[in-house]
Amino acid sequence: MVIASYEFTGTSAAEVSPTTEYAGVSASDFSSPVFTFSTNTNNLQTADGLGLADGSGNDMAGAVTTQQYFTFTITADSGYAFDLDNLTFDIGRGLRGAKDYAVRSSVDSYVDNIVFADNAIDQTPEGQDINLYDSAYNGLTSIGFRIYLDDRRNNSASASETFIDNVVLNGTVSAIPEPSAYAAILGCLALAIVIVRRKGRGTL
Repeated sequence: MVIASYEFTGTSAAEVSPTTEYAGVSASDFSSPVFTFSTNTNNLQTADGLGLADGSGNDMAGAVTTQQYFTFTITADSGYAFDLDNLTFDIGRGLRGAKDYAVRSSVDSYVDNIVFADNAIDQTPEGQDINLYDSAYNGLTSIGFRIYLDDRRNNSASASETFIDNVVLNGTVSAIPEPSAYAAILGCLALAIVIVRRKGRGTL
């Protein structure tokens, strides 16, 4: 199921709010600490002329240092938790936009890449599918994601926009039983055990 989604049809502040939020969760706005967004587009774009930091090698060092990422956070409402399946999005670039991206999460404080996509961003937007089938992404009450952009090949401030659209986080949202419910279940189980034992002894 879709836990949260972001579909960008323009770039006013209201339109970076989540398009979809499944019952039991809240999604933050889709934002960035450094990118500004172009207007009058059918996707979310980094502003032309920003330029992108080069990493020294096949990594995201430049992007991490300069905080070049998009981000959003999903938080479960009280009494709920969620398991994640995958994160999908469309991503593309201008003539000299970023060619590499990486996805990280708050599960490990954004230390390691869930995926590093080398030379994966083309001038024609393409869909990306990030697999989250891992125990680290089960039973969560909150998680943040960062999509880092880096271009170690062509750090140009001209025509350097990178754009993203149709961001979708898929998984399952479930209600968490209240502590009193656990106590009731345990009480019933204990009673059932007593009854079974008494039947075995013929004392009923």
